[in-house]
Amino acid sequence: MRLNHRCLSVLAAVAICACGGSRQISPQSSLDTPQTHYGRGMLAFQEGDLWTAQAQSERAQGLDDDFPGSYAGTALVASAQGEFFRARQSISQALHRDSEFVDAHIALGRVVAAEGQSKGRDTAAWPQEATRSFRRASRLAPERAAADFYLAQAQAQAGEIDIAIASPSLAGELEE
Repeated sequence: MRLNHRCLSVLAAVAICACGGSRQISPQSSLDTPQTHYGRGMLAFQEGDLWTAQAQSERAQGLDDDFPGSYAGTALVASAQGEFFRARQSISQALHRDSEFVDAHIALGRVVAAEGQSKGRDTAAWPQEATRSFRRASRLAPERAAADFYLAQAQAQAGEIDIAIASPSLAGELEE
């Protein structure tokens, strides 16, 4: 009888170790990288395929738990599902891993704008927080237009149409 209890204890310990904690998975090819899955996830997100976007973010995180893009992708999916608390937690994780990861700052601005609009928050408050995030992203990577584009989008959502139209990236799109 004592042997059975020991066997059960050992099996339980093995099961807990095997299931517990996050494990890094091995890449299956040279293209199986966190960056590749993050990019695919962002494409899926833009196409409205939240399931694939989340799956790609999870794969990126499984390959490298310290890759901030996986958390930024998860945040955008959570935001699109109206789970703003979870979205902010994921952004916090991304920025904790790399405070200069441009896409995390852009994602934070997008989450703030979506939350402000979804919850009908005062348009004097949330646009300021979103603007800070977008401007930080622009300072980190001035050559990327995404921060300017999403800033203009947030300004338009807040009812600041004239300011949004004057935005460099949106003005460039309107001219084309």
